[in-house]
Amino acid sequence: MKADGVMGCALLWKRGRIASLKVESQAFIDDGKPQNQLYLWSHFVHLQTKIPFTVCTTHLKAKRGF
Repeated sequence: MKADGVMGCALLWKRGRIASLKVESQAFIDDGKPQNQLYLWSHFVHLQTKIPFTVCTTHLKAKRGF
């Protein structure tokens, strides 16, 4: 966990093979309040084939009760 209390996640790719078209991130919301967990959602395109694809990742709590 970072000092600001926000959990992190990452998407990594080779820029010579894959291009990022759009990246979105958002904190999860519970009872109208943003939480310290988030998700990343990104749209990519394979540079050689021009085939687009989407990847999503998240970091969730691993404590009992969640």
